[in-house]
Amino acid sequence: MTTTRLREKSQMTVPTEVARQLGLRTDELLDIRIVGDAFVVCSQRATRLDQCHPMHFWGLGRGAETTSAGEIDRHVRALRDEWERPA
Repeated sequence: MTTTRLREKSQMTVPTEVARQLGLRTDELLDIRIVGDAFVVCSQRATRLDQCHPMHFWGLGRGAETTSAGEIDRHVRALRDEWERPA
């Protein structure tokens, strides 16, 4: 584990070794996602390439056990109808 410090203006430095291992470059944009009481930082380059990362679906199924298959089907049909309607 690598440690860094949160500075006065809520800034932190990515340690050189971490940046090197991940191929991060100066001025590269980073995305921050809150996960529970932690956060995950990744480059936007990685985010665009990896939209199906498991963390992308965090909490998606919450409440599904109380939803019937019919309710799910109706919801999906309604979404498809919205997508297919011309703007």
